Amino acid sequence: MTVPRPTRPTPVAPAPQAARGAVKFGVTKGPCRKAWKLGIYAEHGVGKSTLASLCEGAIFADIEDSMVDLDVQRVTGIQSWSDLRAWVQQQTDAGTVRGIDTLTSGQDMCISHVIATKKQDGTAATTSLEDYKYKAGARYVYDEFRLLLGDIEASYRRGVSWIMIAHDFVEWFRNPDDKDYKRHAPDLIETKDYSIRLAWARFCDHLAFIDRDIVVQKGKASGGASRTIYMDGAPNRMCKMRGLAQDVYPWAQGDAGFWDLLRSE
Repeated sequence: MTVPRPTRPTPVAPAPQAARGAVKFGVTKGPCRKAWKLGIYAEHGVGKSTLASLCEGAIFADIEDSMVDLDVQRVTGIQSWSDLRAWVQQQTDAGTVRGIDTLTSGQDMCISHVIATKKQDGTAATTSLEDYKYKAGARYVYDEFRLLLGDIEASYRRGVSWIMIAHDFVEWFRNPDDKDYKRHAPDLIETKDYSIRLAWARFCDHLAFIDRDIVVQKGKASGGASRTIYMDGAPNRMCKMRGLAQDVYPWAQGDAGFWDLLRSE
């Protein structure tokens, strides 16, 4: 008796994909900047908010109440991380300037949001990022904070410029070849695996550090009344600039020329 061999189903050919039209690419040459993303950081009392307030027409999310004594336009109603993101996502005209004072406080909002909403193994944190196992809290905040940077990037691509202010964090940098030295950097989360500080520095077009000019009298150094805005890279400070004609700007409070520099690029 002959046993019939089982038949295999006939393979079904995949449906043909719709023909994709030819992708057209253009070529441009020369400067084409339409907006900028500026980060500013400094220690308290140096004049971060004062400098930002001199940018004509800018509207600020003053989430730290740093600008209550300044003549600026403020957005009201931002009480939480979700509020901050919703405001950043709002459509606005190209050529306008928006600001956040400060991102350090914005990060605190982000931490509170993560603690209130992010669960690990079905369990939410209670009061601290330390409640998460395996030091996962920093990763959760890092991922959430990058969503805000994405919101700002989308606005920037529509032609909106951004001023983002942060506090200063001073740390000792270990130098294997010479003496250790102090280094200034934005006061944002910095861990071995997750660095909001570095992500923000990369994100900005310009990262400016404001410092008091040092006055030496009778062998003693003290901070003077004048300030300098640094955007040049140096071992003792994290800075950055793209395409500007000047990377060090002597600044007297009340001088709005710094904003002319940014707008002239």
